Amino acid sequence: MHARAALFLALMCVLLFAQRLAAEDLISLGQASIVLRSRDPIVANAARVLIEEVKNRTGLNWQVSAAAPSAGGARIILAVLPRADETSGDGFRLSVDAKVPAVEIVGNGPRGVLFGVGHLLRKSQWRWHSLELPRTAQTETVPKYPLRGHQLGYRHRANSYDKWDERQYEQYIRELALFGANSIENIPTEGGRASDHMVLSRQAMNTRLSQICAQYGLDFWMWIPAPFDLKDADRRAASLVEHDTIYRTCPRVDHVFFPGGDPGNNHPREVLSYLAEVAEVLKKHHPDAKIWLSMQGFHGQEVEYVFDWLENDDPRDWLGGLVAGPGSPPIPQTRARLAGHYGLRHYPDINHVVRCQYPVSYWDPAYARTHTREPVTVRPRFQQLVHNTYAPYTIGFVTYSDGIHDDVNKAVWSQLGWDPDRDLREILEDYARFFLSAKDAPRLADMLLALERNWEGPLDTNGSVAAVASLWHTFAEEDKASAPSDADRLAPNWRRQMLPLRAYLDEHTRIRLIYENQLEAQANAALLANLKSGSEVAITAARRILQQADSPPGRIRTLRERILRLGEQLWQSVGFQTSVKKYGAAAGHRGAVLDYLEVPLNNRWWLEDEFERVSGLPDESARVARLRALATWEDPGSGSFYDDLGHIGRSPHVIFPEARNTHPIGRPNPTYWAWQGGFSRLRQAWLVTLERPYKLRYEGLDPSASYTFRLTGFGEAKPRADGTLLDPKSYGTDEGAIKEFPIPNVHVRDGVLEITFDALNERHLNWRVRSRLSEAWLIRKP
Repeated sequence: MHARAALFLALMCVLLFAQRLAAEDLISLGQASIVLRSRDPIVANAARVLIEEVKNRTGLNWQVSAAAPSAGGARIILAVLPRADETSGDGFRLSVDAKVPAVEIVGNGPRGVLFGVGHLLRKSQWRWHSLELPRTAQTETVPKYPLRGHQLGYRHRANSYDKWDERQYEQYIRELALFGANSIENIPTEGGRASDHMVLSRQAMNTRLSQICAQYGLDFWMWIPAPFDLKDADRRAASLVEHDTIYRTCPRVDHVFFPGGDPGNNHPREVLSYLAEVAEVLKKHHPDAKIWLSMQGFHGQEVEYVFDWLENDDPRDWLGGLVAGPGSPPIPQTRARLAGHYGLRHYPDINHVVRCQYPVSYWDPAYARTHTREPVTVRPRFQQLVHNTYAPYTIGFVTYSDGIHDDVNKAVWSQLGWDPDRDLREILEDYARFFLSAKDAPRLADMLLALERNWEGPLDTNGSVAAVASLWHTFAEEDKASAPSDADRLAPNWRRQMLPLRAYLDEHTRIRLIYENQLEAQANAALLANLKSGSEVAITAARRILQQADSPPGRIRTLRERILRLGEQLWQSVGFQTSVKKYGAAAGHRGAVLDYLEVPLNNRWWLEDEFERVSGLPDESARVARLRALATWEDPGSGSFYDDLGHIGRSPHVIFPEARNTHPIGRPNPTYWAWQGGFSRLRQAWLVTLERPYKLRYEGLDPSASYTFRLTGFGEAKPRADGTLLDPKSYGTDEGAIKEFPIPNVHVRDGVLEITFDALNERHLNWRVRSRLSEAWLIRKP
């Protein structure tokens, strides 16, 4: 008994000691005052930001004080001390004195103070009427890369920005800066018509964004293309007048980015002479500003023309350097050829997931069908890979983004641009602590990582998707239960709405996929079971089964209700346009995920259309034969094989040049087609295609059997069996048409067959009409 009591006492002492250590490690800043030791307006603005962000989260009313605070209060000292050995004014030192207590933020320049304030806010443990800072938050740091920015184009194509007022823009720019971003880029002209959502004209908002950047000390960039023929003298002159108006109405302009293509289709000869004229206009209003050129869409001699021009003309007085964007020449080669006095800026697309620069690798087609091109995108590990692969060749980045859906990615890029060795999970904990919940930051960081894992591998076998949705639902319910002490005192938090939306949408898609695949299997079985009773009876039975998807199980309906509710909340809180019809999204692929909640994830539409065609056939034997073919489409019989070539879960015979579970940049990836705005009635397999698989390998073949290789797709195909070009027996080139190639018996004598494909020279064709492959069969003849 005495031993048990002694053990209990010892444990209590250990716990009390640990609590005391933990308490000593946290500096209470509840009664803090801010002391300014700089008169720079950017430092004064940093103090304002600190006061407002602390009040929004805790209700504490910090003030700027000329003198030391009263007894018991803490001091937050903001100062600027330029250092001769530093090249970056963005650096800062944050020190903590627990005895005073005091926190001192000393910037290498005025902007460095703002970044120091961001560090303090990201590391603070906050709750209502309380804020504590760990002593481990003290640091002295300078960013690795001088350019860390994000494009926030005020245009119709954006899925949220075009509904913002200047207050929302300032808040978001502030939040990006608090994570280390020092540059903001707007799109003042291009992008189609003005949005019906806009509260300011594009010119007025461009001016206001320039003013905000000046207030925060951030660099202001503008992306201004020439989507017209530069040989047209009248349009060229008019565009220069437009440039003059833009620059004249902006208090701050640091850089102008001109894309050589996308949009635009001009030879660099015209582009470069035009940019020299633009530079004259720009310098008239902003003498230190520079122009940057991307070679997007330039090929061969056009690229050579640019490098020759740089070497011969050397326009360093107005050209800042080159930009590497989607469709540009490779970054390493560009840097190797570019003179050292020119910068190379990365322009990464961090907001698209398909048909883009950095797509999700072998995304499950069900996600592509429902999530569109701009879903809530949380890809921290992949973004780290892209940034750290290319950053050493560049001065930094300004990312391409058309909305708030990639907000986590922006935070990751901003922090890695500061320090590419920064721990990824620490970045996510900072994000969760600052934006979501300080007390839950560690588990929320794991939940963010889990969202990225949701998109890996076949969806139907990814059992963690349901667990992730449950975790986000639990967090949302706990958030509600914490009111009124915490959550309800705060303004609506769109990030707390957006991230559960993604988790619920993932689970909704998975449950529907499993359910609807089961219905299709049952419908195919019903076709076969009723063929003896006639085609009409078989079709009726199959239709009845497929139509059960119109009344889905309760779990699907519950998730759908949650998703719709969050879509409405996001529209109200941040203008996120998750529907074309309801919220005025620019297009379905611009994040309008609510419009695809009921789009079939099986082949229902295609089968129903085929049933109509079958009913129109004049001969019952032909109708029965076609129905049998439909029912056994993916089941060609014993000893035969089927692959849905673009589907990671249904392509067992596709051989990859590297492991499937890696994220190599630039690897061959399926194309996910969104015909008819994502409502195509084609077979699911025809909506996810490969230009050609690296290799198909079949084992365990019967050496004495005869085999036929069959393909569907579009356009041309040149398959080889063990290196020998195959001759077609039938050769359709329309979408979904059959190609068949008899396999000479010599290629299966060892029981193994490898199929490869010749590359096709189709560079002269638009990518949308180039040849592609959908499905492959190796059929053993009876």
